[in-house]
Amino acid sequence: MNALVCDLQDVRKLLELGEEVDHDVLQRLISDIPRRAPSFSQSELQLLADELAHVMQLVEEQRADVAEQLADIHHGRSGIAGYNHLKALHKAQRLSKRA
Repeated sequence: MNALVCDLQDVRKLLELGEEVDHDVLQRLISDIPRRAPSFSQSELQLLADELAHVMQLVEEQRADVAEQLADIHHGRSGIAGYNHLKALHKAQRLSKRA
């Protein structure tokens, strides 16, 4: 088994465990594929394609999870901003009644 496939398997294992993978490492691995692929056998290319597809699927799942978490944070912040607006409006109404 060649080093590129082993590196992709290591990245896959990290992603399966929920660990973060450095973007530069992943980019380097993917950019090495076209340069090194002509020296691979047909079976190695198939194994490489399978590993790459699995890694890309895991990266997409991780991206979707992060997007969902950001959406939840945004909704929470919107709720807090709405509450603060109501609180400020109530305080302004109290001050205008006193004046």
